[in-house]
Amino acid sequence: MFSTRSVPDEAVNLIPAGDRHAPFVEGEDGSIIVAGQHALYVIKDGELAASGMWYEVQYATWKAQSRELTVIWTEPDWDPVLVVTREENPEKFMRVLTSRVDRALVVSRQQVTPSGALLTATVRRRVDNALFSTVMCQGYLPPEEEILARRLEDEVRAEVGLGPVGDGAR
Repeated sequence: MFSTRSVPDEAVNLIPAGDRHAPFVEGEDGSIIVAGQHALYVIKDGELAASGMWYEVQYATWKAQSRELTVIWTEPDWDPVLVVTREENPEKFMRVLTSRVDRALVVSRQQVTPSGALLTATVRRRVDNALFSTVMCQGYLPPEEEILARRLEDEVRAEVGLGPVGDGAR
């Protein structure tokens, strides 16, 4: 649950000292998700199961009906975080989480391809202020439509003064 008290004891030694009073939610499975100053931490079974800087979070959602918290990372090979929260309305936690993810977001555009896949190209800011881009695809993207993903990424990169991906700069 969201609280001004310290995170539970089992998480204290797994996160930076400055985040010990950070907003957190507890999962029905005993997990603890902490919205730290610079990163999101997922503690399960007394271990740090996952963590990522805010710029590494693609998006997070919470479904009121099922109380499911979902975190999708910008790295496609990282497992999503899927937790049913104990709290029925973690509004304050979600507000902090959303604010910190949004702070890293510079520009984002979406496009639906002819095959129906949803492309999302995003430029984010790392803590050192360096910019980088990602493209996510929801649905199947046929090989002949991959050029659309590259074009969309090049468009968002151009909006912030970054060169095209093909230039080797990413």
